[in-house]
Amino acid sequence: MKCTNDCLALIILNDIKNERRLDMCSTLTFDQLWTISLNIHEKTNIVSCCSLNENGWLIVDVAETRLIHVTNQGYIKNTITYTPSPHYAVQFDNDTLAILTEQGINLHRIDSDGEFRL
Repeated sequence: MKCTNDCLALIILNDIKNERRLDMCSTLTFDQLWTISLNIHEKTNIVSCCSLNENGWLIVDVAETRLIHVTNQGYIKNTITYTPSPHYAVQFDNDTLAILTEQGINLHRIDSDGEFRL
């Protein structure tokens, strides 16, 4: 679960349906704004997320060693295989993304439009 000024991001794990999805809710009303399937089907999977400059969300999929960039409108912008395996991501300042991996911490620059360069 992550929160910005106006949005609450919830990663929902439904083991009965073998589904992982991202639900975006309003912080004012808690109404669901949108939901998107993350196409993650590993039962033991660990998933986390962080906001990218109010221009989207970054989902960290540990089991499949990938990063999923989701727009604020609920569309998958791109999916990137990341090596070494990412465990967690957090944004610092307006232009720095830190990704914790099994081998250390990697820093990446975030553009003004929320794009990050690996």
